[in-house]
Amino acid sequence: MKRLSPPSRRLFSRLAAAAVGVLVVLSIASPASACEATISAKADCQDAATQSWNVTWTITNTNSSKTATITEITPPVEGIAAQTQIPAKGSVTGTQKVTGAPESKATLSIKIKWGNGSPESTSKSVTLKGTCPSPSPSPKPSASPSPAAPSTAPSTAESVAPTATTSPSASSGLPVTGAPTIAIISVAAVLIVGGGALLLVTRRRRSGAAQ
Repeated sequence: MKRLSPPSRRLFSRLAAAAVGVLVVLSIASPASACEATISAKADCQDAATQSWNVTWTITNTNSSKTATITEITPPVEGIAAQTQIPAKGSVTGTQKVTGAPESKATLSIKIKWGNGSPESTSKSVTLKGTCPSPSPSPKPSASPSPAAPSTAPSTAESVAPTATTSPSASSGLPVTGAPTIAIISVAAVLIVGGGALLLVTRRRRSGAAQ
């Protein structure tokens, strides 16, 4: 077997060392590139007077086969909590309310792991910028309407015309009482008294003639 010359051996050693170095780099870089979580954000101004913003955070699992688990999240975000799981090629979205001047930044930091591996830390900052809605003018109080004058005068009490009563006419067929009845009784009394007096005188005359 032919031995390599010293220059060839040095070249071979260098190539072998370079190959080993490439393999080490690839073994370290592969897990990081295969398992990665990305964070995106969008800030929307809510009120210019109070400098309040709504920041929408989206955490995406770029791995094509492993589920990612969020172990820590700072600060708290509504809709995303610790132990939230993100499926492969999936994402979760949450909203954070922040207060800050325009051009300031809001930052989200998370720890995330795949399977039984150790948690990895990542963070994202977003600049608070955008057009704030103009405050709506406060409504002016409307003038209270004046009370309307009554259209008609209050009605007076209704006058009731007296009902005329009519006396029964003399030509009706009802019997007439009153003065005619008294006259008949008087005539009858005179006749009775006169008859009695005449009978008394007659008896006295008869008794005198018999003596």
